[in-house]
Amino acid sequence: MDGTTQCVPDDPAVTWHFPKHIGEVKEFGYPMVRLVALVECGTRALLDAAFGPGRIGELSYAHHLLASLDASMLLLADADYDAVDFLNAVSGTGAAFLLRSTRKRCPTTRHTLPDGSYLTFIRSQHYRAGRGYGRRLEVRIIEAWITVRLEDGTQRTELWRLITSLLDADRYPALKLIEIYHRRWEAETCYFSLKSAILDGRILRSRTVPGIEQELYALLTVYQALIRTADDLVFVRPALPAHRISFTVLLRAAADNIVTGDSSHRSRLRPRWWAPSAGPPWLTFTRHDPATD
Repeated sequence: MDGTTQCVPDDPAVTWHFPKHIGEVKEFGYPMVRLVALVECGTRALLDAAFGPGRIGELSYAHHLLASLDASMLLLADADYDAVDFLNAVSGTGAAFLLRSTRKRCPTTRHTLPDGSYLTFIRSQHYRAGRGYGRRLEVRIIEAWITVRLEDGTQRTELWRLITSLLDADRYPALKLIEIYHRRWEAETCYFSLKSAILDGRILRSRTVPGIEQELYALLTVYQALIRTADDLVFVRPALPAHRISFTVLLRAAADNIVTGDSSHRSRLRPRWWAPSAGPPWLTFTRHDPATD
């Protein structure tokens, strides 16, 4: 789970709902829409998404995505989601979580585990009248020193502290969880595909709030259709890893086929509707061979 922002037109019909950033003196920049998505790490498919004005934080939108979690999932997230109330809500869905802690959190070691991680309790860092610091949550802390080396020889080392609900160090070794957490960046790849590949760095075009919402839904639908195309390719060629399939190539192939409308060449991508046994139909793509169809 991760969030991003997207610029929308600077128009009075838009800024009343999607305001600009406000500095100490005046507003600046484009109005922003905030998008928070739940992304599957293996295929980078969208499981759920929520969006709205940029003035509302990611956590508020993240709560709307909890219904899409279940006991088969491990939620990966960055430090923006280190909030006890949110993590308690995640645990209530049956899903496990693994996320980076904020720098402000300094947990006390309660029980050290053989792999160097330790168990502790965390509470909200904010006192609330009548509720105190809220219900505490038992978690496991994994500390790791991360070293980044750049091509020019520059090196930076810093401490990363991961929080997880996977308390069993024998079943879930610390080193394995650190390796898994690296896959959180698949969400960033998803946003890169949306903002740089499909939009090509442009702002949204619609100049009304309903139009912006419709454009965002269309953007997410196109992205999901292309990801399903990649999933079809993996099904046909099981030895091909999903992350090796170029999203840019998929986008160009689909765009060329739609623009030209030419089905005279072999192995063109042609859209079709596939209806699952339950739920709405999804737009997918299949390989079309004129010689056999």
